[in-house]
Amino acid sequence: MEIESRKYFIVKAYQLTGWNLNCLFRRAILFFILCTCMLPSFSTAESLPYEVYHFTATNWYTPIGDSLYFDGQIGFKGDAGTQIGIWKSDGIKNGTRQISANILSRDVPMPHNEKMGDLVFFVADENDNGDNELYVANETDKTNTLIEEFKEPLFSRTIWTAKVYKNNFFFQAHTFSEGMELWRTDGTPHAATLVKDICPGSCDAEISEVVEFGGNLFFGANDDSHGRELWVSDGTNAGTLLLRNIYSGALAPGDYTTSSSPQDFVIVGNKLLFTANDGIHGRELWSSDPVTIDAGGITSSNVTMVKDFTPGSDANGQHYSSGISHMITYKNNLYFIVNRDDLDDSTSTEHWELWRTDGTTTGTVQLGSTHDWDNDGVPYEMVAMNDKLFLSINSPAYGYELFYVNLLSNDKSLHLLKDIYPGVDTNGYQHGSSPSLLSVVSGSSLGKKDLFYFVADSPGYGYELWVSDGTAAGTHLLKDLTPGPDSSQFDEMHVINNKLFFRLNYYYLWAIDRSYDGARYGNFPWNMFLPAIIKGGNH
Repeated sequence: MEIESRKYFIVKAYQLTGWNLNCLFRRAILFFILCTCMLPSFSTAESLPYEVYHFTATNWYTPIGDSLYFDGQIGFKGDAGTQIGIWKSDGIKNGTRQISANILSRDVPMPHNEKMGDLVFFVADENDNGDNELYVANETDKTNTLIEEFKEPLFSRTIWTAKVYKNNFFFQAHTFSEGMELWRTDGTPHAATLVKDICPGSCDAEISEVVEFGGNLFFGANDDSHGRELWVSDGTNAGTLLLRNIYSGALAPGDYTTSSSPQDFVIVGNKLLFTANDGIHGRELWSSDPVTIDAGGITSSNVTMVKDFTPGSDANGQHYSSGISHMITYKNNLYFIVNRDDLDDSTSTEHWELWRTDGTTTGTVQLGSTHDWDNDGVPYEMVAMNDKLFLSINSPAYGYELFYVNLLSNDKSLHLLKDIYPGVDTNGYQHGSSPSLLSVVSGSSLGKKDLFYFVADSPGYGYELWVSDGTAAGTHLLKDLTPGPDSSQFDEMHVINNKLFFRLNYYYLWAIDRSYDGARYGNFPWNMFLPAIIKGGNH
C-alpha cells in the first residue's frame, strides 16, 4: 500500500508539471524524485529477512570465512537444465554462485568440510552408488577432483573429523589395513598420506573433535593401550603423540571403561578447555596450556583439572559427574551449565548451576544460586549479549520462555525477559513460546546495537522469527513468513559477520543483512519506472 501511494504521488507530480520527458535534464530530475520517494519504501528501521536465491533445495550449511557453503539444487533431478552442486553465498543474490557442478555432498554433512585457498574439500557419492569418497572443488574453475578413494564395503562413508592445518587437509578415514586413522592431503589427487597409525594394525583410533590450539592439533584418540585419551600433533608422524593419559590404569583389549574420552573442546584466552573423566572425579572440566613439540617429543605441557564441581560418589561408589553443558565464550570467559545429581539422592529432582571460568581454578565462580528443575525449570539454549546471558528455560510458571542473568549486577538471579505466549493449554499446562535457535548478530561495527534472533511460538502466528535487543520492549515478532497461524520451519542458522543465514521451510536459503535496513530484495524495481524515463513523452 505504501509503495502504491508513492507511485501515485510520483505519477501525479509528473502529470501536473506537464513536462516533456524528451528533455534529458528533466528526466534526471524525475529520476531524483523517484529515488527520493521510492527508496524509503524499501527500507525500515529493522533489517528484515529475505530470500537470498531461489533454490529448489539446499542442504548442509557450512560457514567458512565470509561466505556460506552448501549443497544447492535448482530444478529437479533428471530434468533438463537442473543445476546441482556446491554453492557459496555472501548473502546477496549476485554474490551467490555455484563452485562445483553435478555433484552433491548430501550424504555427508558439510560441517566435516574445510576450505584451503580456492579449494573446498567435501565428501560425496558422485556416481550415486553408495561410495562416498573425498573430493575437492576448485572455486576458480568449478571443477571437481577425486582426492582419494577408500572403497571398502561399509566403511567408505566414514571420512570425518576434518581440519585445515599447515596448508594440508587433515581428515579421518578407514582402510582395512590401518583401521580408522588420521590422514592428510595437500589437494593433490591420489596422494593422501597416513599421518600415523595411532591404533596399530587394523584397530580404530576413533579420532574426535580435532581443534587447532597454540600451533598444534589437539584431539581425543584410542591407541588400544590407554583408551581414548588426549593427543597432540604437529602434523607429522613423529610429532603425533599421547599428551596425557588422564584416566590412568591398565586397559584390556577392547576395554573402553578406562578412557577419559576428552570432548567439548573450546579455546578461552591461552587455555584449551574440555571435559574428561579421570576415573576419580567423574566427568569434569579440564584445561591444557599450549604444547611445545620438538625432535625429542613433547618438551612442555600443562594439563590439569579446572574444578571438581560435583565431588563425591553415590551409594554404589559411582563418581558423580557434573554434566557440563551449554558452553559459550564471551569476553574471554567460558559460561556453562553444571547439572548436579549429587544434592539429593532420595528424590528424582535434578539441579543446575550457572558458572563462569577464565580457565583457571581461582577464576572459576558460580553465578547466582543453585536451581532445581521442578521449581526453576530446565535450561536449554543460552547466548551472551550486552553483558547479559539469555537462556531458554522450561519454567513451571511460564512454560518455555526467555530468561536472563545480568552479568554486571551483584544480583545473578534469573529474570523473565518476556512472556511471549502467556496462558495455559487445554491440559492446564503453561503454553510457553519454546524459544530456539538463539543467534546473536553484532551491530557494533555498523554503529548499531547488538541483537539476537530466535524462533518462537506465539498466538495467531505459530513458530516464526523474532528479534530482541535484550529488553522486553525490544523483543518482538520480526516477520510472519508464513502468514496466519501456520508455522514456518527454521533450521541451519549461521551468523557470518553482520548477516544471519537460515534455511526456511526445509529447502530455501534466506538471510538477514544488518548492514541493510529493510529486506534486501536484491534489485531496485527499475522495471516499474525506467522504461518511462528512457522513453519520455508529452504529458
